[in-house]
Amino acid sequence: MSMTGEIVYKNPVYVRAKGEEFIAALREFLQMPYTLHRKAWHGHHVAEQKFKKMVHADGTFLAGFVRRVGDHFSKIGYSIVLKDVNRVRLVDQEPTLPGIELREDQKRLIKRAVTEQRGLIVSPTGSGKTVMIAGVLSCLNWSELLTVLVLCHNTSLQSQLQEELETRFNYACTLLGGGHKLKYGAEEYRGKVIISTVQSAARTDFSKFDFVDVVIVDEAHHVHDIKSQYFEVLSRIPARMRLGFTATPRTEDGPQMVAEGLLGPILDQVTVEEGIETGILAKPKIKLIKIPFNQNIRDIRAYPAVYEHGVVHNLRRNRIIGKTVMEFVKEGKTVLIYVNQIDHGHNLLLTLEGMGYNDAVFIRGETETDKRDFVKRNLNDKVVNVVIATTIWKEGINIPTLNVIVNAAGSKSEIAVLQTIGRGFRKAEGKDEVTIVDFFDPSHPYLISHFGERITLYMDKGWL
Repeated sequence: MSMTGEIVYKNPVYVRAKGEEFIAALREFLQMPYTLHRKAWHGHHVAEQKFKKMVHADGTFLAGFVRRVGDHFSKIGYSIVLKDVNRVRLVDQEPTLPGIELREDQKRLIKRAVTEQRGLIVSPTGSGKTVMIAGVLSCLNWSELLTVLVLCHNTSLQSQLQEELETRFNYACTLLGGGHKLKYGAEEYRGKVIISTVQSAARTDFSKFDFVDVVIVDEAHHVHDIKSQYFEVLSRIPARMRLGFTATPRTEDGPQMVAEGLLGPILDQVTVEEGIETGILAKPKIKLIKIPFNQNIRDIRAYPAVYEHGVVHNLRRNRIIGKTVMEFVKEGKTVLIYVNQIDHGHNLLLTLEGMGYNDAVFIRGETETDKRDFVKRNLNDKVVNVVIATTIWKEGINIPTLNVIVNAAGSKSEIAVLQTIGRGFRKAEGKDEVTIVDFFDPSHPYLISHFGERITLYMDKGWL
């Protein structure tokens, strides 16, 4: 016997299920796992897995879960009925951008995004994410004076998006963040694209977003926490179309469900392997260098101290990095060195200066956006050969001609590693591969374990 599950859209963010039996089944099905850390009576820390019900007692839940709910309950005999669905009208499902011939994979992803209108598009770093965002915009019916909000994680991404959307694709953009504010009421921004940092959006009077029809999240893997500015903003913006673009979607159940609830499920994707195989991306060439063993580091217990002495202030390691970089510079190659800590960047800068190289530039969070953009252009034009950067440059930095990425920071997170090396994936004339330099630090189990995580990733991707 078929049962009916009725879901009504309360607004673009939340829906409400009807029927006591259906709601009860929903509350059991739609639960998000999380880990509760607590101290046991004997002083040890205990990690306990808990589950949070994502459906309120009255049947209300985030609209991004509608597809998951529909797929599951249809399989167990329910007939799912959706009511009051409000979608953005399109002028066309086929994207058109002046002067740009879109690849077939880009056309496919854009079409899926605009027809579904909710969810994540996954495409590797270097595959033309900004072009795809512009492609989505080209499908919208701008005669209805739509307002589009694009959320970025930092001002570097914001600046790059503005430059491309305005100069390449002629979209009228307004900035929020990086010293810019929304000066007028919500109605004044109809027919425009607001490009905002999530931090500034969270601090802005939300009435200014009353007419936002489309919200697009750049680097959408940052949408993963209920207690975050992304959740605060996305749960209050009345956008009917909600899309996220990322190269590295969250795979853990909890964070993945947060992104799904706010934006929707993964709609379509192109993997790094597919991008390399089809010639969209430059092929990574991994160069591994062993660092000499140091017993003093081996004897340290706490990880922060291990990292401090084994990586940040490890004189021999920093000299090896400096020597490696100088060899690439002599070959006429451009090099981007990633660090996690400002002290490490300063140490590497001093190391290079001690070797007689005084032209390296250090980019960190306090570096002004204009200078970051200036250095980025000079690195791409090979006017600057060596840049040291903190995580501020791990995302959204477009440097097609970049030859070498040095992972001086280490790390074990797959997302962090892929974001680090992804800056070099973009192809350019005369560039078919990018060299990734990584280091085996044998002096402590922590560092050995982290290297093991990275090398496993390289092997799984077929780069070794």
